[in-house]
Amino acid sequence: MKKNLIYAIALFSIIALGWIASLSQVSGQEKNLSKYKGESIYKQPVDADKLPRGKFWRGNPNAIPGEYIVIFSDGVQELEVEPLAEELVKIYGGKIEDKKHILRHNPRGFIVKMSEAEAEKMSTHEKIDHITENVRVKSEPALLQRMENGRSIEIPPPQKKPEVEEDDEILSLPSGPSDSQTGVDYNLDRIDQRNNIYNGTYNYDYTGQGVTVYVVDSGIKVSHNQFSPNRASVLYNYVNDGIATDCSGHGTGVASVIGGSVVGVAKNVNLVGIRVMDCNDSFTIAILLQAINDLTNVIQVRPIPKMAIVNMSLLVDDPTRLYLDLDNALFRLIRDYDTIVVCGIGQKSQVGGFGTVANAGDNIDYFPGRVNGVISVGMTDNRDRKVSKRIYPNGWLDPGAMAPVTVQIDTAFGSSIDVFAPGGPYNVNGTVLRRGVLVADGSPSATNTAGAYAYGVSPLVAGVAAQYLQINRYAHYFQVWNAIRSFATTGQITDFTPGGGEPNLLLYSNFALAATRNAASYFEGVAPSSLAVAFSSYPSTPTKITVENDSGVEIQAQTSFLGIGQVNFLIPSTISHGEAHTVRVYSGNTLIAHGVAQVNRLAVGLFSANGSGVGLASGQFLRVNRVNPAQQTYETLTQTPGNTMNPDTEDSYLILYGTGIRLRSSLSTVSAKVGGVSVPVTYAGAQGTFDGQDQVNIGPLPASLKGQGESTIELKVENQTSAQVKVWLR
Repeated sequence: MKKNLIYAIALFSIIALGWIASLSQVSGQEKNLSKYKGESIYKQPVDADKLPRGKFWRGNPNAIPGEYIVIFSDGVQELEVEPLAEELVKIYGGKIEDKKHILRHNPRGFIVKMSEAEAEKMSTHEKIDHITENVRVKSEPALLQRMENGRSIEIPPPQKKPEVEEDDEILSLPSGPSDSQTGVDYNLDRIDQRNNIYNGTYNYDYTGQGVTVYVVDSGIKVSHNQFSPNRASVLYNYVNDGIATDCSGHGTGVASVIGGSVVGVAKNVNLVGIRVMDCNDSFTIAILLQAINDLTNVIQVRPIPKMAIVNMSLLVDDPTRLYLDLDNALFRLIRDYDTIVVCGIGQKSQVGGFGTVANAGDNIDYFPGRVNGVISVGMTDNRDRKVSKRIYPNGWLDPGAMAPVTVQIDTAFGSSIDVFAPGGPYNVNGTVLRRGVLVADGSPSATNTAGAYAYGVSPLVAGVAAQYLQINRYAHYFQVWNAIRSFATTGQITDFTPGGGEPNLLLYSNFALAATRNAASYFEGVAPSSLAVAFSSYPSTPTKITVENDSGVEIQAQTSFLGIGQVNFLIPSTISHGEAHTVRVYSGNTLIAHGVAQVNRLAVGLFSANGSGVGLASGQFLRVNRVNPAQQTYETLTQTPGNTMNPDTEDSYLILYGTGIRLRSSLSTVSAKVGGVSVPVTYAGAQGTFDGQDQVNIGPLPASLKGQGESTIELKVENQTSAQVKVWLR
């Protein structure tokens, strides 16, 4: 659904539309998550007595005999890890079975098989922080997914419009819901609307195109038609069972809710499987550490913008903090490598009977939801009630399925939950919620009707995060966190109990994304004191726009135009460069759109006369009499008939208007070509009359350009090139 960025709004450089808002500070609307360094890795305070002590952590009743995880001290560098690991094994004994068991990135250490006595002796080494036992864990959410008395159903092809490629640099934005899918289950139906009124339709503007979600789970059945064409792959398989695909179905189901073509939120996202769980949905702590270690390297080497999300629909019940290494490693992955991580909250569930529902407890006892920076997602049912200490009798399966099942569910509570999303188990009509795809029967088009609740709500949030990143490619993890919470539906959870620390926030996907671009070129980069435009399908007329500074304070920006489709504004001079800053658009005091501006020191752009970013340059043609230089003639640049050069008697100059240029280091770093011919640059800086507008003077034009007609202007400032505009020379 291509849309040209040609607007009827007068260009900044042609008409001064007086700035209608002065610079001011307004109170921040959200918790600022950008200052994590030095803070606790946990969302809630932790009793120090619960943390492991000493250098050898042992005594776990579920420990795997003879398997240990060695964690190096902070001073050990990446290049030291492998030789140090090999040296320690030679000194103290033990065996590193595979090179992949050496953790070079995050954490730094290795996985080793050795006796308890050998491990205890090794722990005394000065370069070892501690050694802990490896433990096998059963992922609680898989309990319902493994029910075997369900049946599969065939699903129709998606009722949606085909995806169209976006331009790499110039943004295309829809004017309303770009796609509408009918016949969806209530989870998709619920997230695109504020009220609990179901119409069986899922409307969405964005598909997550260009975004990658790493699914840390049981793998992905990449051949499933939910992931066509070729959007799913498996990067790592840590389970040593000789099985290369998803034998559980859990990971495939999770991936399908994130980005399946029918049951998914972001229908064109790339899905990458990280297989950590076996066919029984169990895993070891060592495997999870391997996955985080390798993901750290993957995220680290991804080109900027990274546009990556990690979904972890698994949990480790750990009230005694025996698995502190997991918390530390995931926290570093988020904070130090700016990674978006989404997970579900802890839960306890039972199948059958009406006994007392097990107590899930506080979410602070569960990894990964307790880790600071993780987007931890709670669950609601089809009546917008928390799925907490509830018994859902019969009707669990579709009518006609074998043996209806009663399900008892309790989910964890606490202030570490960030947002709720619609989960199971029922659809509005009482049928089971079709939450993912079933792969166990081998059908490439079946969906899971038994226990699909277990895929939970984390994948829904991961899908919405992917939609956000599609438009705001440079967003930091805390900005995605802020966006999801800022636009969540408030006060809709009916059995919410105030004072418990949980937010009464329900996931909402259909919010407006403010795509901030250079006002001249429509490239993503902007600069302090440069002109910008924020495009969106705003639900109401904007009245102000703010840019958040490094302290989390919103700075209200000067504006020259506020309309339903766009806001033209000035990036405040006090905003630091080299960072992505949160942009918020308001109608009155109501937040109506959220986005990110990638602010660089330079954002070189030249305006075009028609506002499209291409074509005839916006500017003037100056002719200076060579005998009497005071005799000067100014003309507006034109395409028809063009501008006439008289090189025998006059020197000709181009005066071009742009933005994002004034913070250049020196004039010597600025160069220009016209029609492929180098032309001197005599000025490049602030225009002086209109805020944010810059001016570039080039000339005199070589006589060889006379009569050349259409000529492309190439402007380069410190090796940054503007979008090419043109002049017509006679």
